[in-house]
This record gives sequence, C-alpha cells and structure tokens, in this order.
Amino acid sequence: MPREHGVWGLLAAAALVGLPLGDHLAGLPLLTAALAAVLARQAATAEAGWRSAVVVVGASSLALGLLLLSAVLAADTRWIPWLAAASLPAGLGVWLSRRRSWFGSAAAGVAFAALAGAIATAGGSKTAVAAAAAAVLAGHLILIVPLVRAQTRKDPQWGRLAIELHVIALLLSVGCWAAGLLPPGIPLLFAFSLARAVLLVDKQTPMSSVTPARIGSQELIWMPVVAAAIILGLRMPAC
Repeated sequence: MPREHGVWGLLAAAALVGLPLGDHLAGLPLLTAALAAVLARQAATAEAGWRSAVVVVGASSLALGLLLLSAVLAADTRWIPWLAAASLPAGLGVWLSRRRSWFGSAAAGVAFAALAGAIATAGGSKTAVAAAAAAVLAGHLILIVPLVRAQTRKDPQWGRLAIELHVIALLLSVGCWAAGLLPPGIPLLFAFSLARAVLLVDKQTPMSSVTPARIGSQELIWMPVVAAAIILGLRMPAC
C-alpha cells in the first residue's frame, strides 16, 4: 500500500469532484481502476521479487477489466478522451517523481483532475461542466504542491512561489468569470485558498513539528471543502 498521503489525496479529489457531477455511478469503475493502477505502480517500485510481480500483473489486469466495465455501464464513450488526456501527465509525473521535481507532483495533479472529468462524463455529466470542474481542480492540485513544500522546507522561495501561483490562479479565475466562462463561486474559492495559503506560509511553526504525514492529513481534510466549493460553484450562473 502506498505510504504517500499525496496519492490518497489525489484519489479523493477525483472521487469527490467526479462522482457527484454525474447522474449515476458509471464512473465508479474508473476510480477503482485508478486505485488498481496506483497499487500496481507501488508494487513495481517495491522491488520485492515475485510478490511484486504478482501484484503488478493482478492490479493491472483488474484496472483493464474495470475500464471495460465502465465502457459497458457508461451511456456513451465521451470519457475515453478524458482518460487518454490523463495518461500523458500521469506518465510524466511518474518520470519526474524519480528526480523529486515538484513538476512531477503538479503533473500528477493534472492527471487526476482529468480522471475526475472522465468519471463525471462517464456518469452522464455535460462536457462543459466536467471540463470546468477538471480545470479548477487541476489548478487547486497544482497550487498545493509548493504550498506543502513551503511548510516542510526552510527555503523561503517555496512560500513566495505558493503565494504567487495562488494570486495568478485568482486573477485567471476572475478573468474567466468576467468573460462569462466561470460562475462567481470559483473566484471565491481561489480567493479563500489564497487567504489560507498566506496564513499557512506566515505561520511560525517549528520545522521539527511539521511532518509530511501531518500536512497530508490536513490536505485530506481540506479536500472535501474544495470539492464541495467546486460543485456548488459550478451550479451558479456564469454571470
């Protein structure tokens, strides 16, 4: 089982955003397939001999079977391009994670946001709604990467980067709202996220008391709030 809190947060994000946007649960096998793929990746990197090989083959076969099940349950195949769009950043994230680059975590966030779009469309959501939800979720998942690093590392550049990216996301969302592309609830979400980021970066917490597990737990708790804000925000009129 993966020990990283990040991957569980990504799976939770895809589930909490993608499933409620659909009219039914045809996207649930896609979520389970993603879980199987995560387990297969963990086993592939564990180097535990034949046991890992068994898990890789079994989890990969389960993921393929669940994808076929989604194809049967879904009303149409609009989710397939979404899944294809998720595969590229997912592979990029796996490759970059070996170098411990923060771009790898950001790419993984984009991949799981696309997965949320696939889950929503498989469940019958409109493409425009799924696209907006995936874009907003991808933005949030990218933003929290430097924010987490700002809390775990002494280098002040991470704090500056986190704040700057939050400001850019807020301005972009305001611009999209002004153009009638997004409802006003989305800029409100990014404004609240910016305020939260400022508080976390300015918080004087001893580095010895900050652990990845603690921060990962905080982000897991925060994720349902973000998901609810995305879903409720998209139900507002665009202008």
